[in-house]
Amino acid sequence: MSWKLLVTLLGVAFLFVYAWNGHQDRFMNKCLNMMSTEAFQRASIESYRSPSSSSANQVLNWLEAIYDVDIVACRSLP
Repeated sequence: MSWKLLVTLLGVAFLFVYAWNGHQDRFMNKCLNMMSTEAFQRASIESYRSPSSSSANQVLNWLEAIYDVDIVACRSLP
């Protein structure tokens, strides 16, 4: 299993558990606020422009936009 698929599955599982545990309102508000940010919109547009972008890459782009972090750079940390 590739690390991208693993990150995607873990992210989806986390979001499902978080929403399931009674945080639906806060979760939806955070999602709506996050989707309106310029960084998220830029990441979405860039991922759709690239014909070779997979859904795993798209999720990574979104996560980088949400948390304002370079995930690829974080992998190389000790």
